[in-house]
Amino acid sequence: MRINIWIPFAVAVVCLILSFFVIWAMPESLRLPPVDTASVNSTSTLLDDDQRDSHEEMPPPIVADEDDAVKNAGYESWSKTSADIWALIRVSGLPLCLGLSFLRPIAIVSRAFVYQHASERFGWPMSSTTWLRFAQATSSSLATLVLLPLISACLDRRGFRAKRLDLNAIRLSLFITSVGFAIIWRSKASWVLLAGLFVCGLGEGFEPSVKGLATSLIESSSNARLLTLVTGLEVTAKLIGGPVMTRLFSIGREEGHGSDGICFLASAVALLLLAGIALIAKI
Repeated sequence: MRINIWIPFAVAVVCLILSFFVIWAMPESLRLPPVDTASVNSTSTLLDDDQRDSHEEMPPPIVADEDDAVKNAGYESWSKTSADIWALIRVSGLPLCLGLSFLRPIAIVSRAFVYQHASERFGWPMSSTTWLRFAQATSSSLATLVLLPLISACLDRRGFRAKRLDLNAIRLSLFITSVGFAIIWRSKASWVLLAGLFVCGLGEGFEPSVKGLATSLIESSSNARLLTLVTGLEVTAKLIGGPVMTRLFSIGREEGHGSDGICFLASAVALLLLAGIALIAKI
């Protein structure tokens, strides 16, 4: 950023464009049934003959009927979507997964303020906060690529059910993230803040665990609807959590004085409560 502030944005745009090519090159996973070409051709010929004979007899289209048809189709689509969502909510254990998927993003929004907090409290230039991002990315990769698979494999060999593994991973992830935010809130030295963010990253096993648990509770045909619902809940949670955590972060901020870090305390308490809810839950 010291060279040119637009370089990071340019790199992000290039990566986004390249991702579109990767998506376009992905093979279609939906296997369609074979189409009988002879049947289609004969049907098309018959339809062409009928249309040619009745072309002069067809009345002009009625716009009002078309509008009603569009409205009815939209209403039916919305009704089916609502019914599908309600059917998912009624599945035993799924409300817990959906509730955690909605409440956890609200609690961890304050993590976005860690870099500004470090800059204000310890006098770091914003370019030096890269070490904080590196610590978080390292611990997140360690948790999701090494620790979580190893623990799951070890417990699976001992006969633990997959649902129980996911639920315990959710509990542990919430508790670890809560401890990390508590460390950030109490940090008086930069290395303590760095350690707190590293601990927060170790709790990144929550998302794959909660999605794995949720998909194990329903039929595979409903996975797309479920993941769409979870994504909508996460986006809504961020829209709610952003202003709330911003207000908490502003507490104590004055001329020459940084934030008191109340938002990190709120995150720690909220995540601890969610861990308690997950601890007493039975699936």
